Amino acid sequence: MASTTQFILEGLLFSIISSGLLFFVLGLISPKYSLFWLKGSKTRLRSSLIYAFVFSSGLLVANSRFPGTPRTAQTIADEAAFRGKYRKTDEQISKEVFAATGKIYTRELIKSGVVYTYDALPEDMRKLAPESRKGYYVQVVLDNKLLAKASAGKTFKEDELLDETKPENLYGKSRNTFVLYNAGNGEISRTEKNTGYTLFYVKRDYNIDTICIGPCIEKPTKISINCNQQAIITDQIEFTF
Repeated sequence: MASTTQFILEGLLFSIISSGLLFFVLGLISPKYSLFWLKGSKTRLRSSLIYAFVFSSGLLVANSRFPGTPRTAQTIADEAAFRGKYRKTDEQISKEVFAATGKIYTRELIKSGVVYTYDALPEDMRKLAPESRKGYYVQVVLDNKLLAKASAGKTFKEDELLDETKPENLYGKSRNTFVLYNAGNGEISRTEKNTGYTLFYVKRDYNIDTICIGPCIEKPTKISINCNQQAIITDQIEFTF
């Protein structure tokens, strides 16, 4: 009996709250829904205020009558675990992929890329750019930890490649080759050969590096990276501008 009475009271309270909200909106947009006993030029406004009062009162009663379930330490921990399950970092995914397949995870290693002329380069890059002031420059934002995993070998371990004082360990000509392609997918040039451009800028922010290479005599439309562990990576490391 008690449950039936509670159900009826909850339904009545819900109806009052819903009606208050509905008529509050209708009272604002249409005079014919104003309270019939109110007269005068401000009927619509007064009607809306009364409906708003009814709506607010209903919410207060509902909140006091049916308070929310308190969040316990276990609830918070469960929520964190749930978020962690569906919001994994690239590093976590990389470990799981390697454990399951023996391959190095490289999907979306390159986060973004932009092609600049010399005059359009950001100020900090332009100060370090070669003095020729000609050609095109490519800015690439990438995950340095994923690249280090794909570049590690007998010569350099992963932590050595991520040495902030020696960016040449990860980006030197003997480590990784950055290849630029034109619109016809033809190779323009690559960093391992002295054919017109170099990697001259590296800025590190935790696991994200921003690099810039150039100048390139032809405007590139795609960049790819050939790394030491090329044979066991999950995806080709490339980005189309």
